[in-house]
Amino acid sequence: MDVMDQFIVMQCLGPSFDGFSYLPAEETRGGILIAWNTSALWVDNLVHNANFILGLVHTREGQPWWISVVYGPQSDELKTQFLEDLRARRLLCQGPWMILGDFNMILRANEKSNTNLNRSMMRKFKTFVDNNELKELHMHGTRFTWSNERDQAVLMKIDRVLVSGDWDLNFPEVLLQALSSNISDNAPLHLSTSAP
Repeated sequence: MDVMDQFIVMQCLGPSFDGFSYLPAEETRGGILIAWNTSALWVDNLVHNANFILGLVHTREGQPWWISVVYGPQSDELKTQFLEDLRARRLLCQGPWMILGDFNMILRANEKSNTNLNRSMMRKFKTFVDNNELKELHMHGTRFTWSNERDQAVLMKIDRVLVSGDWDLNFPEVLLQALSSNISDNAPLHLSTSAP
């Protein structure tokens, strides 16, 4: 969607989601929505980039933490700039950090169903993860999160959740699940920070 308002957010997510920020979609690509229930938490210090929204999450208890919701670009040149923009923003936003969304990149060869791999971009993505000391949360439910939906389908894991060590220590009971969808070529991800 290229325009979001409070009514659309509440219609899609429910009336308890009374805070939100978004990046508009360009045709069928891009678009990011981050929404929250202000009785449970709130997000401020919001920064919008062409490929991510960053904000500081405050809960009723515990220390605030940074969240970056991403939609990675398509071209290699823009992917390299996207990783650099995230790195630069991270230098300004210290403390626990979660970065999640559609990176449009893979980290490992087994995250794609064929051998047509861009190893140079994989190395850049891995370097970004390593240099920022990020950990990938284990995802339950499926191995791949995207399909080109053709007869000879190409499948990839381009959606993920990365966290800093201090974020991981603050939320030891997380559960990340990939859900099914018949309205998107990406699998929606569900993350619970207090799994039973």
